[in-house]
Amino acid sequence: MANSKKFGMVAGSWRGKNILQRNAIIALANANDRSAIPKLLEIIETSQNQIHIATAIWSLGELIREVTPDLVDLLTSLKNPSPAIIEERERFFQKFHVDEIEIQK
Repeated sequence: MANSKKFGMVAGSWRGKNILQRNAIIALANANDRSAIPKLLEIIETSQNQIHIATAIWSLGELIREVTPDLVDLLTSLKNPSPAIIEERERFFQKFHVDEIEIQK
């Protein structure tokens, strides 16, 4: 059964689950919900959805106060990152002044 038949004109019926999940990730940052940081890290580490990973990187950049070496390692070790992930990772590193030397350590 198509989503639109099951849910009618509800946003999820025509946008889909992935977009709603992406919006939830954005909402966590917009709400300044720092308790979401572990979940965002989990999304970055385990999700197969490139949009979710890129959005989680952006959200993490809105919520954290400082970057740890482990976080730099996590972001630089992502396998086969999409252009969106690469862009968000570069913005994240620029925001927190992570330079090439720190990334290569």
